[in-house]
Amino acid sequence: EVYAHGPHLATGTFERGNLNLDEETANNAEIGIDRHHARWTWSAKLYYNRIEDYVFLRNADDDGDGVADLVSVEGQLSGAGDDPDEALFLVDYAQAGADFHGFELETGYRLIERGPLRLDARLFADSVRGELRNGSNLPRITPERFGGGFDAELGALSGSISLTRVERQHRVAVLETETEGYALLSADLAYTLTAGDTRTTFYLRGRNLLDEEARRHTSLLKDRAPLPGVTLLAGVRIEFN
Repeated sequence: EVYAHGPHLATGTFERGNLNLDEETANNAEIGIDRHHARWTWSAKLYYNRIEDYVFLRNADDDGDGVADLVSVEGQLSGAGDDPDEALFLVDYAQAGADFHGFELETGYRLIERGPLRLDARLFADSVRGELRNGSNLPRITPERFGGGFDAELGALSGSISLTRVERQHRVAVLETETEGYALLSADLAYTLTAGDTRTTFYLRGRNLLDEEARRHTSLLKDRAPLPGVTLLAGVRIEFN
C-alpha cells in the first residue's frame, strides 16, 4: 500500500501507493446467539466495525472525465485505448474513516435420522455494508446473499446440493460499476472406503450447474472475467492416519 507503483497484471491494474498512509485503528463490536436443540440448530450474529484511517484501493480519474482511467503497462494514459483488452485500470491506495456493519443468519434441521440414513436441510443469509465516514460507499463490497441446501449420508455414501442467490450490488463507490445478481447451484457426491488407517474418498463435484453468467462484485476483474460456467470435477482423496 505504501510503496506500490507499477502494473499488477493478475488483477489488471496499475497500482500507485501512498507514502502518507497512517496506521489503521479498529474498534469492533459483535453480538451473537446460537441454539442447538434436538434436530434444530440456528445462529444469528450482528457486528459493527469502526475503523479510523482505513486503507482501501480506489479507481483513479486523472483526466477528470468522470470515468475510471485506463492506462498502458507503463502507466501512461495516452494510447491505453488502442487495445482495451490489454489496458490496465489505474488505481490508488487511499485512506479515510470507514464503518462496516452487517449480520449473519443460519439455521439447520435434521429431516431424517433412521439407521445409517441422515438428511439435513439448511438455510442462510448474510449482509454487509461498507461506507466511508462521509456517507459514500466503499468499493468492492460484497452484496447480500441467501440460500439453502440439503446434506445426506447413507453409510459410506454422502452428498449435498446447495443453491446460493447473490443479489445485485447497486451501492457502488465513485467510478465503480454495478454488478448484476446471480444464482449458483452446486452439488457434491462422495463415497468413502476405510481400510485400516487409510481413508479413500471418490468424489464428484458440480459447480454453477445453472450455467449462470456470474460476476463477483469483489473482484477487480469482474468486467473481464466472470466465474466459470458449468464445471464438473471428479477425483480421489487418500488420507493416511
